[in-house]
Amino acid sequence: MKSIAHPPTVMERSEFIESLNDEFTSKQGFGIYAFLSFSEIDDLYHLAIVSTEAPKAAIKMFIKHYLA
Repeated sequence: MKSIAHPPTVMERSEFIESLNDEFTSKQGFGIYAFLSFSEIDDLYHLAIVSTEAPKAAIKMFIKHYLA
């Protein structure tokens, strides 16, 4: 039997920003606004909602690349 792929859950903007901020704080000790402008965060949100990755996975991937 073939499994059906479900699209990742769309995350609300406020939940996305909170998750992004929490992940950044745990890695850097500072919140996301110390590193990115609101427009950059908004751009990331729009990229995350069209991504094939789950939102939390997209956040982790972005932070990994950003901090590299």
